[in-house]
Amino acid sequence: MHMQGKQLSRVITRRDLCSRAIATGQDPKRVRVQECLTGKPVCCATSDTLDYAMRQNQIRRIVVVDGYYRVRGLVSLALR
Repeated sequence: MHMQGKQLSRVITRRDLCSRAIATGQDPKRVRVQECLTGKPVCCATSDTLDYAMRQNQIRRIVVVDGYYRVRGLVSLALR
């Protein structure tokens, strides 16, 4: 997660690392985090329902933010 001022601006996930570093043949021991960051991360509001947040965006992890776009948590859906 990268904060710009006090607002979330970018995040990094395992998928980012795989698709932007490992899959392109870069050495994970040498690639810098900033090279793999996702801009404009998908977020949900603290007032959203879990169903809406996860299904609407079709992702397994989502950053939860308040009305000022400050990070309040992270929801992770485990698939079995």
